[in-house]
Amino acid sequence: LALRVPDAYSLLIRALDLTYTLSGGRVTTAGRRLYRYHLYGFGVQTLTRYLDETGFTLAHFYRESSKNLAALDQKAWAHNPLIRAGVGALTRLGELVGREDEIVAFAVKR
Repeated sequence: LALRVPDAYSLLIRALDLTYTLSGGRVTTAGRRLYRYHLYGFGVQTLTRYLDETGFTLAHFYRESSKNLAALDQKAWAHNPLIRAGVGALTRLGELVGREDEIVAFAVKR
């Protein structure tokens, strides 16, 4: 089984959560646009637990960035310079410190 899910503990998602909290819930646009197809994010521990509960064992995982910074011109949400700069900075910083915004996991059936 191969999965790719948002990492709820990545720098980008933490920054979106902080922006939402500090704005009293008024600033949601960036998060909705970046992760419009995802209802949940996971950490490695919760993903491992869910896999275990469904009869799988986590064999390997790694983190990677879901944002292709070279392709931002093609994204409607990236035309806002503030959002573009913030996403770019957080994506690069996340890559430097190993906290990218996606978990890629491989599991085997027990």
